[in-house]
Amino acid sequence: LALRLAHIVAETDRPVILIGHSLGGLLARFLGASRPPSVRHVVTLGSPLSDAPHAIHPLIRSTFLLLHKLRHRSGPVSPAQAHFAATVTAPLPTAVGCSAIFSRDDEIVNWRVCMDPYGTNYQVPGRHMGLVVNRAVYRLLATILNSVP
Repeated sequence: LALRLAHIVAETDRPVILIGHSLGGLLARFLGASRPPSVRHVVTLGSPLSDAPHAIHPLIRSTFLLLHKLRHRSGPVSPAQAHFAATVTAPLPTAVGCSAIFSRDDEIVNWRVCMDPYGTNYQVPGRHMGLVVNRAVYRLLATILNSVP
């Protein structure tokens, strides 16, 4: 993703706005935190922005834990993984704006952990998977995209 971001920024000659749903929001946030000259704003949709207990549905959490154990049977967490975990929930640099869109009806991610204490938060109706096709989300995105300098 970092290489793709660098390519897009070089092609457009300007920083970008990243929009990510669920895990994609965490990846967008990580890029915003680790490459602030390349990112102007991050928009997350139903993304768990903290690792609070019960942040995501128990079945989804157990699947991630199982995959993590399978991938890391041979040793401890790598420095890159530790860096990602520490960076993804940290405040973004002041030059990078952040908007978080969440729904109280989200059945996958607890809405409380989708709110960014350092950004602007927007509540919409709808369920987790529906956020990517939600009219209220697209209306908000139009407002957000038009207001980012």
